[in-house]
Amino acid sequence: MCLTPQSSSLTLYPHTQPPACTYVRMGVDEGFSVKKKVLVICGTGVATSTVVATKIRDSMAQRGLDVDVRQGKVMDLLSGTADADLIVATTQIPDSVTIPVVAGLPFLTGMGLPATLDDIAARLSA
Repeated sequence: MCLTPQSSSLTLYPHTQPPACTYVRMGVDEGFSVKKKVLVICGTGVATSTVVATKIRDSMAQRGLDVDVRQGKVMDLLSGTADADLIVATTQIPDSVTIPVVAGLPFLTGMGLPATLDDIAARLSA
């Protein structure tokens, strides 16, 4: 069998003998995007993070960004298994966390919220 690229997909061609040159095109095709993951962290991972997560989902959708927004608590980060491209936190995050963090206080006060949403969008677009 021989795989050859045809535009953005791969086509399978049967051969009785292997072709002289076999190749598989690997990588990201034009127009393909990976859904970015945002983890919203608050003290308990319930009430406050729900409000923040909803605002992030709505704002990013309006900007045409496909994001997976999940909620959690600080203890979830201490296990070292957090899988996210960005954390938005309404509470203090331990220094041991290596995922970029955006302060989530503007989601609660309303002050500076547009700039915070712009910052989140820019980080997710990079």
